[in-house]
Amino acid sequence: MTYAIYRLLTRLLFALTFPGFLIYSGITGRHRAGLRQRLGFYNDIVIPVGGAPVIWIHGASIGEILAAGILTAKIKKKFPAALLILSTVTAQGLEIARKQCGTMAKCILAPLDLPGAAARAVAAIRPDLYICLETELWPNLLSRLRANNTRLFLLNGRLSERSYRRYRLVKKFSREILNGFEIIATITDADADRFAGLGADRKKIKVTGNIKYDPPEPVSAAATREEWRRQLNLGDDRPVLVAGSTHTGEEEMLLEVFHGLQDALAGLVLIIAPRHLRRIDEIREALDGAGTGYELLSTAIRKGRRAEIIIVDTVGELAELYAAADFIFCGGSLVPRGGHNIIEAAIWGTPVFYGPCMDDFSDAGQLLEGHGGIMVKNRRELAERIKELFQKPEIYAETAKAARLTARSQQGAAARQLAPVFDALRTICSNNAANNST
Repeated sequence: MTYAIYRLLTRLLFALTFPGFLIYSGITGRHRAGLRQRLGFYNDIVIPVGGAPVIWIHGASIGEILAAGILTAKIKKKFPAALLILSTVTAQGLEIARKQCGTMAKCILAPLDLPGAAARAVAAIRPDLYICLETELWPNLLSRLRANNTRLFLLNGRLSERSYRRYRLVKKFSREILNGFEIIATITDADADRFAGLGADRKKIKVTGNIKYDPPEPVSAAATREEWRRQLNLGDDRPVLVAGSTHTGEEEMLLEVFHGLQDALAGLVLIIAPRHLRRIDEIREALDGAGTGYELLSTAIRKGRRAEIIIVDTVGELAELYAAADFIFCGGSLVPRGGHNIIEAAIWGTPVFYGPCMDDFSDAGQLLEGHGGIMVKNRRELAERIKELFQKPEIYAETAKAARLTARSQQGAAARQLAPVFDALRTICSNNAANNST
């Protein structure tokens, strides 16, 4: 009954809003690209023959896509013949997915959670196994996948207190959705308790850690650092502050930090990587208004860096750009945006700074604080702590080493989460082969 009501409501909502959307898209040209995929049409997907499994991995945002990249590489290594489908919600997420996983997986925009779109998507992809990352629960799609006898896994499960309270309002519906999964691999014990509180079977819940905090060890951190510094004409001695995944309001703070540190850190270079590239013009206007010179990263690489502030205007470079840094600030944390993945930054063996607004990554903050990570309350404290570390090389070296060791200690989450998936895939491959021989 609950599913029937949900299907009816989504049909009505679509019928009411889609005509207006088409008019808007026709006038503005926005959202035309990928519309067929959002409606469940995937005509270019070729299903393999001979028993190879079809695996659909879904991650809503950029963070989940980065986690999906780790899973994709490990699955492809174990099952090279498998067809991997990687879906995401946004155009920017799709761009990153293609850049990171395009050689290993077919990257698509996820279908809207409409009965028709979900049915068409499942009929086109025909997945043997579906992996949902974090808590991206789409009832129509999951219902159609179960009808297709697709095996369902929820990996890297996380559920904030706010989301938990929201799902509690429809607890019966949530329980029905969650118990369609064979395994719910959660990040923390608290996440496990919240999923159980929604009615998920405790026997299906496994606490396994966070795939996002399981970054691959850099092949050569020193070589990557040297290459980025060469490309950006930084030399060996210029101090560099990389500010990753910044949000509105933080660039102005960082500009004050930059100006406040120029005397103490001669030749300081600030590299700003905004969380959303659509904010590039906004950041440029702010810097122009302040009379501060800057360059775009694409220009600096092409023509040679001349400015002391660089704005990253390309997708997918941030993870490696951290290697060029002497100090790292992870954004979304001096303003209330939940923070970002500080472990990804720490793996390079560089002190990592972040603000107090780390609601979405509080576990990472607890891991790193005092062990290579430094929480600062405001821009003034950020400048003071950077200056302090710069002037005390021995403490700087200890902090940098601790950051790398802490990040390395989190490795293994992906292997733990994939263990039951691999067991399921072996069974699927065996059954597919048997069916093809008859």
